[in-house]
Amino acid sequence: MGGENVALVWIGEAVALAIGLGIGVFWARKPSSAKEEGVSLEDISATRNEFRTYRDEVGDHFEGTKDTIRDLNSAYGQLFEHLAQGGQKLCNSGAETMRPIESDGEVFARIKRLESK
Repeated sequence: MGGENVALVWIGEAVALAIGLGIGVFWARKPSSAKEEGVSLEDISATRNEFRTYRDEVGDHFEGTKDTIRDLNSAYGQLFEHLAQGGQKLCNSGAETMRPIESDGEVFARIKRLESK
């Protein structure tokens, strides 16, 4: 009887597999359209327009951010020049001239000069 039970289990599994494959094939071939899913073409068009509007707003925001950062950079440069001129005018004559640092190489060179003093 043990062999018959194993055979029945295998047959049951094969039948379940065949039914599952049949349902899968039927489901995959079932035509799907926007109307069947309850989405109209107007809804799709409205969603696309909302996305375009949002994308334009994000672009405008980053454009404004770029302009603000450029203005901030300019103001920082003016502040630096003001402090550098005040430092030259008010400090001892031996003070090193202040200027913006252009590269990492200049930073390391300035550190070496200060260390050698």
